[in-house]
Amino acid sequence: MQGLIGQTLGGYRIISQIGKGGMATVFKAYQPSLDRYVAIKVLPPYYAEQDETFLKRFRQEAKAIASLRHPNILIVLDYGELERTTYLVMEFVEAGTLASLMGKPIAPTPMARIIGQVAGALEYAHQQGVVHRDIKPSNILLPKPDWPLLTDFGLAKIVGGTQLTQSGTVAGTPAYMSPEQGRGEKVDQRSDIYSLGIVLYEMATGVVPFQAETPMAVIVKHIIDPLPLPRSKTPELSEGIERVILKALAKDPADRFQGVGDLAEALTAAVGSMPAELASVAPAQPSHELTTLQVTGAGLAVQPPVAAGASPAAGAAEAVARRARPKGARSWWLSFGLAAGVLVLAVVGFAAARALGLGSGAGGPIAEGPAEVRTLDQLVADGNASLKAGDAEAAIPDLEAAVERDPGNLDRYFDVARAYFASGDPDAASNVIQEAVDLVPGDSDAHQTAGGVYQELGLHEEAAGEFRTALELDPQANWLYSTIADEYLAAGLPKEAAGFLAEAMANPEVASNSSSLESIGWGFLSLGDPAQAEQTFNQAIAAGADFPGPWEGLAEAVYQRGDLADSLAVLADGVRYFPDHVPFYETAGELHWELGELEQAVASFQQAIALDPANNSSYSKLAGLYGEMGLLKEAEQLLLGGLEAHPENTGFHADLASFYTGQGRYAEAAPLYDTLIQSEPENGWWYAYSADVHGKMGDPENALRLLAEAAARNSGDPWLDDTIGWSYVALGDCEHALEHFQRALEIDSTIESSAKGLQNCGG
Repeated sequence: MQGLIGQTLGGYRIISQIGKGGMATVFKAYQPSLDRYVAIKVLPPYYAEQDETFLKRFRQEAKAIASLRHPNILIVLDYGELERTTYLVMEFVEAGTLASLMGKPIAPTPMARIIGQVAGALEYAHQQGVVHRDIKPSNILLPKPDWPLLTDFGLAKIVGGTQLTQSGTVAGTPAYMSPEQGRGEKVDQRSDIYSLGIVLYEMATGVVPFQAETPMAVIVKHIIDPLPLPRSKTPELSEGIERVILKALAKDPADRFQGVGDLAEALTAAVGSMPAELASVAPAQPSHELTTLQVTGAGLAVQPPVAAGASPAAGAAEAVARRARPKGARSWWLSFGLAAGVLVLAVVGFAAARALGLGSGAGGPIAEGPAEVRTLDQLVADGNASLKAGDAEAAIPDLEAAVERDPGNLDRYFDVARAYFASGDPDAASNVIQEAVDLVPGDSDAHQTAGGVYQELGLHEEAAGEFRTALELDPQANWLYSTIADEYLAAGLPKEAAGFLAEAMANPEVASNSSSLESIGWGFLSLGDPAQAEQTFNQAIAAGADFPGPWEGLAEAVYQRGDLADSLAVLADGVRYFPDHVPFYETAGELHWELGELEQAVASFQQAIALDPANNSSYSKLAGLYGEMGLLKEAEQLLLGGLEAHPENTGFHADLASFYTGQGRYAEAAPLYDTLIQSEPENGWWYAYSADVHGKMGDPENALRLLAEAAARNSGDPWLDDTIGWSYVALGDCEHALEHFQRALEIDSTIESSAKGLQNCGG
C-alpha cells in the first residue's frame, strides 16, 4: 500500500501513522468539517484486487459495524473506498490497551470489572447479529482504568474470515482463536466467548495457554491440545474462576457458555464468593520464566524474559551515548535486531499500566513486582507519561530502553526524538529520526512518517526534506506536493516552495496526473497565487479527474479572485459529476449567504443535511443562517433535532452549547459543556468554554477551577492560551492572564488578541 500521509481521504486529512498490523494500517487524521481528529484504519488494496467479493463484503460489514452504539465499543463514524483502497473511520481515543497489562496476573475484582464490560459490549453486538472474530488484549482500549473500549469489530471477516492467505498470514490472531475458527468453519457468538476466555486466562495467569514457533502451530494447539489448567500456572487462583475459564475454553462450542452474558455473570459470582481481601489482590506471578511468543497478523515477535537484576539504566546510558555518534551510526544490538528480522509496529497511548496500578505501590489492583522488571509496553507508557507531564529528562531513559528492547520499531525512535526535542536538544532529535529512516532507507512510508514528526516538532525545513525523499521513492504519493510547499512556507522559504512547484509542473508525468495537479493547485493557493492555482485545477479536471478535489480547489481559487458567481458555477459543475459530495453544497450555501441569496443558501444547507444527517457542520451553518434571519426558534429546533438523532456526536452538543451561550442562556449551555467534558476529558477547550459560561453566570469559583483544568490539558495550542487569558481578564485576574498571553505569543507571535491582552493587563 502506498503512503497516505498528507493526502485527503474521503474528507479526512491524513496526519500521521499510529499503528500497523497484518490486516490494516491505522492513521491519525483531521476532519475539517467537524474540526476534530479521527482514527482511520486503511485496508491494503490487494484485498480488493485478489478477491472480487471483497468490496461487497466490506460494504455490508462496515455498515453493520458502523451501526453499533454501546458505551464499551469504539464508535465507527464512517467508512468508504477510493480506488480500491477501503477504510474505516473511528473515534480518535488516546488510550493504552489491555495488552500493556499482560505478563503478570491481575487481581480478580478489576479483572471481572473489565471482562464484564467487554462482555456487555459483545452481548449487545451479538444481539445485532455482529460477531467480533478477533478479540484480544490489543483490541481492548483503556481510556480510563475502569472503562474498556472494544474495537476492530468484524475486521477479520472483512478481510477473509479465518482462511489463510497466500502469504501465510491469518485474518485473526492465532493466540486467541477458537478451534472452529482455526479450522475455517462458520463461527458464531460462541467463538467470541472462547476468545474472551483466552483473554480471561491471560489476565488470570499472566500468560496465554498455547504458544508455538509458528502461527499455524498455535492454531493446531487450540484444536487438539488439552488446555493447561489455569491453577497450574497460578496456584492462588480460586477454583471458581478456574471453572469459569474452563467452561469458556471448551473445545466444543456446545460445551461453552452459550451467551457471553452468562460468562460475565458466572465470573462475577465466582469473584463475589471470594473473601474481599483476596479479591482485591493479584496472585503471585508464576515463578517459572517464560519466553512469550506474540503471534500477530504482521508476524512473530519473540520477547525474551528480562533478568530480575538487570538495570534499564545501564542500557539507557549506552543509548544516550549513542546520540553523540554521526547520523546513521549502528550499534551491535541494532545489527542483531535487524538480522533477526524483528519489525513490529505498535500503537502507543497513555500510561494505562500505571493508571491500573502497575508499579504504583501497595493497594494497586495488580501485584507489585521488582521495579527493574518492566515490559516493553510499560517502558513506552511510562516514558510517554513523563513526556506528557513535561518531564522530558525522565522520559528519555525509558524511551531509549524501549528502543533497545524493540530495535526494529520506528515508532520507538520517534518517541525518543520527541523527548530529546522537548528537552531542548533538537540536534539529538534529528539524529534519532535519521537513525529510524536509515533502518528502511528505501521505504517511502518511513520518510513520510519522519516528515510528520519533524512537522510536529516545528522543524519545517527538515520536514520538507523528508517529504521530498518520500515523493522521490514513491512518485505516486502525489498528495505530498502541497504538503511540501506548505512546509517550505512554514519554514519561511516561499521561493523554495514556488521553485519546487514549478519544477513539479515541468515534469510531463506530473503535469498529466490529475491527483498530482490537484495537490499542486492547493500548493499555489498556499503561496497566494490563485491565478496559477485556477489554471492547475482546470488542468487536473482536463486530465480526467475522477474525484471531487479539483472542483473544490477551483471553486476556492475563483472565489479568491473575487468572483462568487463563477465559484458557484464551478460547484454546480462538480455536482453534475459528484451529486452526493456534501462539501459542494456546504460551500454553495456559504457563497449564497455571502451574496445575500438567503433562500438559496438555506436550500443548499438543507441538501447537505439530507445527504449526511450525521454531519453537524451543515446543521451549525444553517443554524447560524437562521440566526441572522431572526429565526432563532428554528435554529434551536434544528440543533436540538440533530442532537436527538445523534446523541453520541459531540459536535451537536458543542453547537447547541455555543448557540445558548450566544443567546445569553448560560444555564442551558453549562450542562452541555459538562457532557462534552465527560465525553472528551482531555480536551482543554471544553473546560475553557465551560469556565467562560460559569464566569458569566456569576460563579467565579468554578470558573477558576475549570480554567486551571483547561491549562493543564493544553499541549501547546496558543489559541487556547489566548482564550484562557481573556477568561482570566473577565474574572479580574491579570496575573494569570499575562502568563497565558505571553505563552500564546511565544508559540505564535502573530496573535493580535494576545498582544492586546498584554497591553490590557499592563504587560
